[in-house]
Amino acid sequence: MLPLDREGIQSAIGYRFRDCSLLCQAFVHSSCGNAHNVPDNERMEFLGDSVLGLVVSEYLYLHYPQFDDGKLSKAKAAIVSSKGLKPAVKKLQILQYLSVAVGADSIKNRSQKIEANLYEAVVGAVFLDAGIETAKEFILRTLKDSLENFTFSDLQDYKTPLQEYCQQKKLDIKY
Repeated sequence: MLPLDREGIQSAIGYRFRDCSLLCQAFVHSSCGNAHNVPDNERMEFLGDSVLGLVVSEYLYLHYPQFDDGKLSKAKAAIVSSKGLKPAVKKLQILQYLSVAVGADSIKNRSQKIEANLYEAVVGAVFLDAGIETAKEFILRTLKDSLENFTFSDLQDYKTPLQEYCQQKKLDIKY
């Protein structure tokens, strides 16, 4: 097992793990996992993404009855996006604990996706450790600002109108 500040992480996220191996795995980037032949957080990230989507979908459904399914989808996409999760990761100050391979430390600062992946892995680890209700509490607590204060300007989608215009005009579009 890689050295990890378990107490610091648990204090930062406001949750104490019963199974610390889940905590440790959540903070192992694939670069480090491959270098040290230990399990990385990608599977937890996969699971956490699903749990996160479910919890945010339920929250939006219950709190915004005036939204149709299209607005609900756009709101969820904005909240669970890399950009949407960045403030939570920054507030929790957990990126510093992510174990990456020697020489790969700069990847932490190059991509919001790294932050989103870490958040999702933590959600997955909490879910595995304590179940859906505890994972839901963690998500609602750490994304409280995003859930309560998003605006429709956060939901700007420039790609869809462009695609619709090109389809109407029978134009090919490449990204």
